[in-house]
Amino acid sequence: MDILFIGLVLWIFGSMILAELLPAVIELSVYLVRYVFLCFWEALKLAFWLLGWVSTTGAKGAAWAFSHGALFFAILFEEWRNGAQQEVEDEPFEEEEEENPLSAYEQALALFGLTEPFTQGELKAVYRQAMKSAHTDIGGTKEEAQALNAARDLIMKTQNWK
Repeated sequence: MDILFIGLVLWIFGSMILAELLPAVIELSVYLVRYVFLCFWEALKLAFWLLGWVSTTGAKGAAWAFSHGALFFAILFEEWRNGAQQEVEDEPFEEEEEENPLSAYEQALALFGLTEPFTQGELKAVYRQAMKSAHTDIGGTKEEAQALNAARDLIMKTQNWK
């Protein structure tokens, strides 16, 4: 008797839930079928247009269009892939800069090992010493030299030195 009662309750609640969800599921299915049909229809129209275009331009025109189209999509894919990597690398630096404007100045000071107060002469001496190992003529990299130049310029600008 208890199992029959539980089954009856589950049947009633299941019917109520199904009655609520079934119209939404049917509507979603209709939209999905319509979308697939429209995609198929557009692909068919494009195929017929291409057949007409190939018949008027000949095989040479079709080969040209295919090669340039394939090249375009290869370049587009490569740019998309490189752009996504570049955005991932750039994001933390941009966020850090927006959060705290003094952090770049503090990083520049840390790069030279300076603490406030310091003089312009001390900055020049530390910069020259750091540039001796970072300069490209001595075995450093272009990025290291650029970072040192940018840090020096930022410190000088912040201190209002010329």
